[in-house]
Amino acid sequence: MEQDTLAAIRAALLAELPADGTSIGNIRLRTQLSQRLGKDVAEADYFAARDALLADGSLAKGQGRGAV
Repeated sequence: MEQDTLAAIRAALLAELPADGTSIGNIRLRTQLSQRLGKDVAEADYFAARDALLADGSLAKGQGRGAV
């Protein structure tokens, strides 16, 4: 995956997070990312971007199955 693609997915992922801080499931978030970016976001690309945001503290895991 190209760095600019990963950066675009990370930025879109942050933009799609609920403003009130509630959690959102990975499947729903990936679907919303695909709509925002106008193309399918591969599962591997989604998790690479999500994991990078988790690692740098920009994102925290939520409660429940598959929540961020």
